[in-house]
Order: sequence, then C-alpha cells, then structure tokens
Amino acid sequence: MKKILKYMTLSMMLCLLAVPAVKVKAANVYDTYKSTSNSIEISWPAQTGVTTYRIGVDADEKKANDSSIDPANTRTSTATSITVTNLTPGTKYYIAVAADKATAPFKTGFIYTNPAKPTNLRQTRWTYTSDKLSIEWDCDGKANGYQVVYTDSDGDQYSKTVTDKKLDGNDALNTTETRYYKIIVRSYIVIPENNNYKLYSDFSDTFTTFAQPRFDEAEDGYALSITKGGKLKMSFERIKEATSYEIYVGTKKNGKYTKVKTVPQRSGKSITVTTKNKGKKFSKKKDYFVYVVGCRKNASTGKVDKSSSTYVAYIHNGEAYMTLKKN
Repeated sequence: MKKILKYMTLSMMLCLLAVPAVKVKAANVYDTYKSTSNSIEISWPAQTGVTTYRIGVDADEKKANDSSIDPANTRTSTATSITVTNLTPGTKYYIAVAADKATAPFKTGFIYTNPAKPTNLRQTRWTYTSDKLSIEWDCDGKANGYQVVYTDSDGDQYSKTVTDKKLDGNDALNTTETRYYKIIVRSYIVIPENNNYKLYSDFSDTFTTFAQPRFDEAEDGYALSITKGGKLKMSFERIKEATSYEIYVGTKKNGKYTKVKTVPQRSGKSITVTTKNKGKKFSKKKDYFVYVVGCRKNASTGKVDKSSSTYVAYIHNGEAYMTLKKN
C-alpha cells in the first residue's frame, strides 16, 4: 500500500481536498494542499539540482500548464511551496509545477477554493398583505446552491436548499404562526471528482427578521394625516421584536425617501408619532408617501437588522391609502 501511495499523481491527491481550510497529506508523499475562499497553499517534493520552481495556477488547465513553463507569465519560488492569493471563491483551479529549466511540468493537478460565506442578509418582504417572508443575501464568487437554516419564535429549527441568492416564492417562509425568524445561510459547491460531494462555506452571521410595522386603521382609511400645524401624524402597530422604528417620507411611491425620525420602542399596542419634515412643515396640498421600518440590534454582529419596507401609506386630498412599492 505504501508503495502505491508513493506514486500517486498530484491530480489524485488534490482531489482529496473536501473540507474547508483543512490540510491534506498522504503517507510517504510530500505534497500538501490547503485552501481558503480566495487562496490556495501547495507544496511539492524537492527536485535534485533544482534552485527555482515555476508554478502555473489558472482556472483554465491549458493556461496553467503553459504558464508553468513560460517565465514571463509564471509564479516562481526557490522553496518547495507557495501560497497563491486573490482567487475567486468556489472555483476549480489547475496547478502545474515545473523545474527552472524544464520544458514541461513535473506535477499537475487541481484544487477548489472554498465557497464564500454569504453576507448582507436582508428582509425583502413580510407584510400583513402576505403570509410569506422573503429574504436575500450577497455572496462572492461561485456557488451551486445555498442552505438556509431558520429558527422560529418557538425555537423550532428547519432548513431549505435553494439555488439563487434569495428565498421567495414557493420557497419563502410561512409567517402565519411565528413572530420572527433567526436565519443563517451558507453556500456550497459540488465537487464531481469526489462523488458530487458538497463543500460548504461557513455560515453567515445570524439575521433576525420580523414583520414590517403596519399603520393602524382609521374610519377614513389609515391613521395617517397632516395636522393644522403642518406636522405628520401617524399611528402604527408595535412589534415586540423591534427595539426602535425609523420613519421615511417621500413624494413619489418609488422615488427617494428621507428618514425623518427614529422612534424608540414603547409599551402598548400602537405607537403614535407626530413629526416635521426635517424642520419643515408638511403641506396639505401635496401628496406624501410614508413607511415605517422596525429595527433591532443584532447581538452577534453589532449591526441593526431591519424589517422590509414593502408597503407604504400615502395621503392624497386629506385621505390615507395603502399601496405596495418596489423594494
């Protein structure tokens, strides 16, 4: 068995890498390989009489082999190891190592960089007009899919797998029986050379998502009006999971909105607020679009998780209505 391992090719050895940031070493073979989401570390056995090695690394196999014997486009090392950085996450890279005066590489193979950890989780929809919660996130590099793990307000945990950087439509989470969800996401790539093994990234930071506060209903529509003194008066529901609320005002439904006030959490079923438009009075002759966002400081990241801003209330000719806007 030891004799067989001694003659394993670099290609065979690099295929063994299946766990993020874990060094793989075979018995009696001095090649070692380690990867992160944007770097790879490789080493090879010393060659007698060789003072410099040329290393080609590329997502294209031919380019990797060519660059290992082309001094103008190759990486060099006087040691028997090298770390290559600034690579794309979740990508298969071919590797070729040649001696300083060789016309062909003496070692070839490939390795995968780890997929990137998803970031910037955000809520894109959860309103009283829908019983589905939609979220999106960002993720650098390449990924074949994403695992979404979510825990509801009762502590029950579930998991979904999706191929896009979002959870919506039929995959969206049901909100009829929960007050909030705590959500984490990780990406993965599929390695066909290892029986379609799924190589996962680290999980994202936890994101807490909850319903967007809705305006209270009133006899003439919704609790949103302009007072005689030119202030905007509104009443909206209190969300238990929020610690504060941000109020945004615009003059066009899908135009620019300006934050006019931040309101701390208060007791009771509803919160009533009056505010000026950054010191200016509101005019009863103009239309205004208003929405409220619930905020909660994330204990693990220190950032503020926010509810969606899918729907807005608006005032027209003294009457308050409700509409949906583009996120």
